[in-house]
Amino acid sequence: METTTLPAARFRLGRWDLSELLADSSDQSVAAHLGEVESLVEALESWRPLLAPTMPVEGLVAVLRATEEVTEKMWALGAYGSLWFSSDTQSTAALTYRNRVQQAFTGLQNRLIFLELWWKGLSDAEAERFYAGLEGFPDYGHYLRDQRRLKPHTLEERAEQIINL
Repeated sequence: METTTLPAARFRLGRWDLSELLADSSDQSVAAHLGEVESLVEALESWRPLLAPTMPVEGLVAVLRATEEVTEKMWALGAYGSLWFSSDTQSTAALTYRNRVQQAFTGLQNRLIFLELWWKGLSDAEAERFYAGLEGFPDYGHYLRDQRRLKPHTLEERAEQIINL
């Protein structure tokens, strides 16, 4: 049997380019991004008194779209911090950024936890009415079904917020 030797691979390590997640990580830019997320969270909070088992499916879709936008923006900021810190664990700036963003997100998530609790609090029949209207939104239907799977393990709002912290 003939033995072949592969040429030694030559890799050049370099820094990750995180600019697709966050082009500018200056304090002003991060504050602006967090401010944008804050505005989106405030808009979602305004839905709280409107959440009802009889609300139109279109209203639920609007809430889910807004939640998706908040989540996407929060994850981009969070991923940037985690990757920056992972690439340089000695960087106090990276650690400070990551911790700042994580702390902000915990507060924002605690403010929005009512959405998840409202959904889990619906009866199965009430949830089915919404599922029936979401046939054009299979991702939302899957997400909502997954949320209800955890219903038996859900606590009241204040307890869930404490766990989140």
